[in-house]
Amino acid sequence: MFPARTPPISSGDETTPHAACPACDSQPGAPCTSHSGTRTRRHDVHRARTAALAATS
Repeated sequence: MFPARTPPISSGDETTPHAACPACDSQPGAPCTSHSGTRTRRHDVHRARTAALAATS
């Protein structure tokens, strides 16, 4: 029914994606942001970043 969530991330550790996010313009290694960059997405990343990470692997 609902799409699978992306794995949790936290800033500065080995689980932070090493690809830039095309949805929020976060740099590689930085967490995604929501609400025009005013809040950090602490538990997941944008789908576009997941796709960008898969394309670079």
